[in-house]
Parts: sequence; structure tokens; C-alpha cells
Amino acid sequence: MARQVFKASILANAAILPLLAYSQQSPISSTPADQKCAVEGRVTNIQTGDPLKKVQVRLTKVSNSTYKVAVNMYSTTSNADGSFRLPDVEPGSYELSGERTGYLLTQYGAQTPDGSGTVLTLTAGQRIADLSLRLFPQGVISGKVLDEDGDPAESATVSLMARTWVSGKARYIMRGTATTNDLGEFRFSDLEPGTYYVDAKAEQVPKSSDEVSMPAAKPQVEPVRTFYPEATTLDSATPIKVRPGQEVPGINIRLHSGPTYHVRGRVTGMQPDDQDERLMLTITRHSDAFGPMTLFSDGRSALKADGTFDLDGITPGSYSLLVTKISGRMRVVGIQPVDVTAADLNDVVVNIVPPGSLQGHFRVESNSDTNTAVPNFSNIRVSLNPSESSWGGRTRATVAADGSFFVDGISAGKYIFRIASLPAGMYVKSVLLGGQDVLGKEVDFSQGGSGRIEIVLRSGAAEVDGKLQAASSPSDVSAHPLSGALVAIISDESYLDGSGVYSSSVDQNGNFSVRQLPPGHYHAYAFAQADVSTLQVAEVEREIQTLGVDVEVKENDRKQIQLPVISADDFRQMLARVGMDAQ
Repeated sequence: MARQVFKASILANAAILPLLAYSQQSPISSTPADQKCAVEGRVTNIQTGDPLKKVQVRLTKVSNSTYKVAVNMYSTTSNADGSFRLPDVEPGSYELSGERTGYLLTQYGAQTPDGSGTVLTLTAGQRIADLSLRLFPQGVISGKVLDEDGDPAESATVSLMARTWVSGKARYIMRGTATTNDLGEFRFSDLEPGTYYVDAKAEQVPKSSDEVSMPAAKPQVEPVRTFYPEATTLDSATPIKVRPGQEVPGINIRLHSGPTYHVRGRVTGMQPDDQDERLMLTITRHSDAFGPMTLFSDGRSALKADGTFDLDGITPGSYSLLVTKISGRMRVVGIQPVDVTAADLNDVVVNIVPPGSLQGHFRVESNSDTNTAVPNFSNIRVSLNPSESSWGGRTRATVAADGSFFVDGISAGKYIFRIASLPAGMYVKSVLLGGQDVLGKEVDFSQGGSGRIEIVLRSGAAEVDGKLQAASSPSDVSAHPLSGALVAIISDESYLDGSGVYSSSVDQNGNFSVRQLPPGHYHAYAFAQADVSTLQVAEVEREIQTLGVDVEVKENDRKQIQLPVISADDFRQMLARVGMDAQ
């Protein structure tokens, strides 16, 4: 049999814009020819300096709002010497990026593959030449899965998880899966620098219904999910750190066996039409340190026509049983926590919860200092995002021009409201559900429920503009605005949805602008290199608090500030002091 290595399917970054064809793309424009701009440069490997051909180079115009929205794009492909040219560009602010097979999508000026890039501000007729767009090679993790005798485990399922930060807490999210070949080999590619965990589960041999249902006097001992190198829990697994462009071979996992048990019970509340829809029963394991992680999913076969189920192969631990309905989209309709100890768990009841719904509308609160006109609300985006403790899917609403909207089919779970793409100059004052303000707070729909929601907007959002101060050391990377510095303005009020943190890229002249800020007190910082998600960690906030500038804004304020730049080395040392490591 020919040797074959299976490449993992890595989840795409939701922020990446769709690829255009390799031929040069330019949007239709009415701008006079003498006012159009041009951008030229060269693409290289950031580690070797070698020129890169066949790189998809994109110049994306961004709007002047807190939430960046792509409104125009130019695209071309680099030549054999790495050179590229984008002519006939309209004046405006742009982000330049490049991507090629074997390399990660990288923003111009970014110090890391996922780092903030430098915004290019083009004035009428301007030509910017000699830009250096440096791409990061992909990271790779590869290895083998072996059984307890040291033999290759063929067709084992291997999972890759990456560490991230959500609402100030470390969380591990699934980044891809792979299946081992006949030599037990697996390979994950297209990896950004970061900390990863890899686990493996042996191929399950289907059991007969008699084998599954038969009560056992002793627990079944069988191969269990094993984390690199041979740990049975994520807490005791060894992390794998990948540097930019690094290939990490030899990640060999030795499978372990252990006692497993049955979880048996019944789903109640099923309706006659449920038989015509696909119901899926899933059991997920809890971990206070790492968040929920799916360990078992047996689809329809796990749930019989009468609503009974019998899940086997479950190791001791704390879990949640989820009943998911697939009808057009996937929706969680029942949640039941369970604890598996040293015995089978019987007579578990999971109740199906009817989907929730919300009738909502926007209201603009008058402001005596501003001529408040009623906007067209249809461009506003409203969504219910699952909180970190929930498994429900994100639900979006379509907002009518008059500000009314309806949210239907809300899965059982806990959510946070997210409102984006607000009309210019406006901010969200409150989100009223049942008379309570839930702006930035968790809303519990675990047991279903419906209601009315009112989102109150006010005009008079503030704006903070500024410029980076020169670094004290000329050798410091932060001395050069082109290095892709990040500006973060953090509210004294910390919200679960991250809306208390506002960020901005910096243009080639060191200028930045943060708009549509609600009135309040903020701390402003500039970083040569930082992951904005780490800034919500309480220990990190305390470390940086004396290194920024305090800003107090009222409605309609427009303030100018200068910010010192926190160097990449200084920020790495701060993270190390609080027990974190920079990517």
C-alpha cells in the first residue's frame, strides 16, 4: 500500500475575505485618472528573505468605524521576483495582505501572522512604492498514533485544539481533525504560531445492540481518548508550542485503555413531528480550566424511536447531555448535566425545551445637544452569541428599516447580545429585556422562553484620535509605525462580549482613530505587538495600567492624544509575569 499522509482540515479564520481570481481585480470607479493612486512592492519570505511568486495580494478598503467593514478590494498576483503592482486605486484607507499555499495570510506591517497590520492611507494621486510584504511560512505538527503494544493505530481520529482567550479566560477550541493512515501517521498544516494540544481516539468497532444494552458486572476496559504524549485528561497533557514557520515532528501518542461506563436514559417532550427530523444526542465533558469539549456523538443511532438512549464507552467525569435537532440548521433543544463516577448511570431524563423567540425594536433616545434624526436601521447587525458556558448556535436577526426585528428558533443555552454596524455617530445605551438592562451580560435561555427586547441608541458617540510617540530607543521595533502597532482603548466597564475593548490599526504615518465610543472613562494603550484578546485578562490589565493614557469622553467629544508604544519585549515580559506566554 502506498504511503499516504492525511492533511487535517483546519477551520478557516472567519475574518479572511473570500479569495478572488488570480487575475488582477479592480472595482468600478468614477474617480478621475489623475486622482487615482498606485501601490507597489515585493513579497518575500519573512524568515529567509527569498522572493515569493504566485502570492495572492489584496488591498482592502476599510470604513472609518469601530467595526472594520470591507467596502472595496483590489487584487493581483506577485511575479517571479515577488514584485506586485496595484494601479488605479481610489484614495482612502486600506489594508494590504498576502496569502499563498504553504504560507499564512499576513497583513502588511504585522509582526505575527494574526497580528495587526499597518493601514495605508492614500491621498489623491499618491503612489506608494517599495513596500515590503513579508509572509510567514505555515507551521506543521506531525506524528504517529500507537496502540498499547506500540503498533501503528490505523484509522484513529486525531484532534487539534488551540489555546485562545475568551472574556479574559483561557479556552481551547477545536482547530481541526485528521485520520491516521496505515502507518498510524497524521499531519496538521497551515498552523499559526501558538500553543496546541493533540489527542487521539482509536477507531470504534461497532457493537451489536445486545452488546451495548447488556448490563455488565464489571466496567468495560477499552481504549480511551488519549492526549499527547499519553495523558487521559487535557489537564495533564503536554502542550505543543509552534513558532512561526516551525515544523514540529515526532508528536507520537501512545493510546491508553481505561474503565468506561454506560449512560442510559430517556428524552422527554418529543413531538410527533420529531420523528421526521434528525435528532442527535451528544455528550460533552466539562473542564473548569479548558471549557467544554465534545467527546462523543453517535447521531440518530444513539436515540431510539421511543426516546431512550444507551451511550457506552464513557469515562468518569462531569458531562452535559445535549439533544440537538437538525431542521434547516442545527439547534440545541435539551441540556442535562450528569456525573459519571465508578458505575453505569441509569434513568437519566433529558427534557426537550421549545425554542425561544424575541420580538424586538430599536429606539433612538433624544439628545438635546445633537440634532437626532431617525436613521435607517436596516444596516445594523443583531445577533445572539453563545457565551463561553453554552453550546447553542449563534442566532442572527434581520433588522427592518423602521428598527423592528424578530429572533426565532433560539436554541437552549446562554447568550450575549451583540449589536454591530451602528449608524454613524451613535452608540448603544442599553439593551432592555423584561425591563432589565442586559447590555454585555449573559442571558439564560437554557429553559427556553420568549419576550420583547428594546435596544436604545443615542447619538453623540465620542471619537479619540492620535499619534504614536517615538520610542526612546531607535533600535526598538516600536520606533517604526510600519511595524504594525496596535492601539487599544479599554473601558473601565468590562463586558463579557468584549465590547468594552476598542482597537485600531495605525497608518504608515503613526496615526490612529477610534470612533463611536460610548461616553465613559477609558485607558488607551499602544503596543508594538499584542493579541487584543489577552487585554481582557484581569492580571494583564493590572500590569499595563500605568503604561497608557487615561481618557474621559463625553457625548460628542473628539479628543487628541499621543501614546507611548509598549515594545513587544516589554509586553512578553508582562505576560510571563502573570503566567502567560506570548504567541
